[in-house]
Amino acid sequence: MINTIIFSYDRPIQLELLLRSMAQHDTDSLLRVSILYTFSGEEFKNGYDKLRLEYPAFSWIKEDRFNKKFVLPFLPVYWHNYYWWLRYKSCRTVASDFRKKLRSIITGGREKYCCFLTDDSMFYSPVSVPAPVLEHIEEDPFQFSFSLRHGQNIEGGIYEEKDDMLRWKVNTTGLAPEWSYPFSVDGHIYGRRFIESSLAKVWFKNPNSLEGNIACYAKEEKILSTIYCNKESSLVGFELNRVQEQCANNNLNIENKYLNSLFNEGYSMKIDFDKKINRFFRPEKFRVEAFRETESINIITLK
Repeated sequence: MINTIIFSYDRPIQLELLLRSMAQHDTDSLLRVSILYTFSGEEFKNGYDKLRLEYPAFSWIKEDRFNKKFVLPFLPVYWHNYYWWLRYKSCRTVASDFRKKLRSIITGGREKYCCFLTDDSMFYSPVSVPAPVLEHIEEDPFQFSFSLRHGQNIEGGIYEEKDDMLRWKVNTTGLAPEWSYPFSVDGHIYGRRFIESSLAKVWFKNPNSLEGNIACYAKEEKILSTIYCNKESSLVGFELNRVQEQCANNNLNIENKYLNSLFNEGYSMKIDFDKKINRFFRPEKFRVEAFRETESINIITLK
């Protein structure tokens, strides 16, 4: 099994879609799920309480939030921690125990492999991780990883076929940005030894800084150089809204309070897209709707 941590903030209805897609497509129960979540208000708490009752087998860990507090730079073994602290004001304060909780989940697990997911993604085909790639990752977790979001259908890759999989070097000239990122919180599988070592060495305080700073560390140290994937991707993501302030991600600005109100009223979310022509991890054309029993509400359609 793979220790799989899902990050969620103020998105119960989107998280429910991800969990429902996992129940449908992780038929071999490869993913042992922990959900590290938090919320900004009582209405979102109600949504998460509803989900906890619906999925009691998963491990639910609440990230505790508090007023911003000043922090000093730390971990002198990695100089970039000091650089970030000096350059960016946002790196001098923390407002939750995200880092502490995440490290506790990783160190408390027994699995040899770790995977991260975000609550704005969903599986659309079977979750499959070939045994040979897990052997490669165990042998050298500082160089090898596996992606559930890449495949021949995703545009911009330069790769070779190996053991009925695709394999590529992240520093290959000409790779599209989607293929050249060494570390991702969207469906990549890593060796536990690498994750434990990196989380102890690199500063972060939320999923965005976790991804960006460890990716920077990996590029600087020339690690995580080789990624494997199946011939077809199994994970997609949808930027319906933005719930954090650190990065100005592209999004459709669909109010998450509105989506959460639908969830608390008994609606679930459905996203349809053409799987046969999908060329990106984030599909260009799709339809989002909320449904319950015989009712449905069209939220947005991108044609």
